[in-house]
Amino acid sequence: MDSESDKGKVNAPGSKALFGVSIVAGIFIIIWFILGAGAFITSLVCLGRSGSTADKIIGFFLAFFFGPFYFIYLLVNKNYCRS
Repeated sequence: MDSESDKGKVNAPGSKALFGVSIVAGIFIIIWFILGAGAFITSLVCLGRSGSTADKIIGFFLAFFFGPFYFIYLLVNKNYCRS
């Protein structure tokens, strides 16, 4: 019943769903990386702006280790990184 050309194909019912999840995960990782790089650059710029030394160190390490979550810290801490 199976022809020789069909033996190497995978026609699992969930293969299209798995492909869709892979695409979404890939897009999420790319966006996370871009936002993380932006957070790191912003934290470096903020080293020269207002705020205590502790605020600057916390901001730098948040950006380095947690990427986009740095922007929450930037919005919440009103004394940090103001001109």
